[in-house]
Amino acid sequence: VDAYSKIKKAYDRNEYLYFRSDHHWTALGAYRAYEAFAKSASFTPTPLMEFENRRVDEFLGTFYSSTYDKNLKESPDFVSFYAPKNEYSVTNYRENGVDTYKGTLVYKSVSNISHGYLVFMGGDIPLSVIETDVKNGRSLLIFKESYGNAFVPFLTGNFEKIYVADIRTFPFNAVNFVPENGITDVLFLN
Repeated sequence: VDAYSKIKKAYDRNEYLYFRSDHHWTALGAYRAYEAFAKSASFTPTPLMEFENRRVDEFLGTFYSSTYDKNLKESPDFVSFYAPKNEYSVTNYRENGVDTYKGTLVYKSVSNISHGYLVFMGGDIPLSVIETDVKNGRSLLIFKESYGNAFVPFLTGNFEKIYVADIRTFPFNAVNFVPENGITDVLFLN
């Protein structure tokens, strides 16, 4: 999927696509990549205005926590996030592939100024299984690292089931996992 062309056009319009104090893209950057994926995967992207927009102010990310640069501290980022309005449930799996706990795709608040990116899925989870109210027979397995956390919430209007696998800690054999779960689409997001 050529997400870079879509992101470049948005960048040229001065959209807030990447944080100044963190190595991740913003939710808007993730949305531009989602639009490119939608085109490639032959579905219509959910318009951004159909999500509930929230914001966490005063975010200082990994560049700041690695350097404590005063210029970054004087110009903190903010984290906008877009919560799906459709119904969904999230089951998270721990690294052993057995123990589970309930999760969400966007957390409405975070504990301190350095944890702003954790609004997306609560961080990196070995496997999250998302069941949505969409009934189209499509299921997606997305292999990702932390950039994918901001991307995943946009998918809830397009897939019946979404499997989110962190490439570093996924506890299952991927070759077997796809047919065992009837997965129709696979995306590698890096």
